[in-house]
Amino acid sequence: TSFHNGHAIIAENCKKIPWGKHEHDNICNHYSIQCERHGYIDKKGNIIKLGKFTFEEIMEEIKWKPDESY
Repeated sequence: TSFHNGHAIIAENCKKIPWGKHEHDNICNHYSIQCERHGYIDKKGNIIKLGKFTFEEIMEEIKWKPDESY
């Protein structure tokens, strides 16, 4: 993710999960990402935490919010 308060969320062992009817559509890019492990890094790229945590657990722990400047 983007950085917020000096941390960014990271993940490992991820796979794309196509959205319903798009499962066999090779030209459609509608999908979700499902990861087995989540954690976060500091701005120097140091892994602070990584393990069997959900995105939401890590988001709550570090009070992460998306960059709304897009």
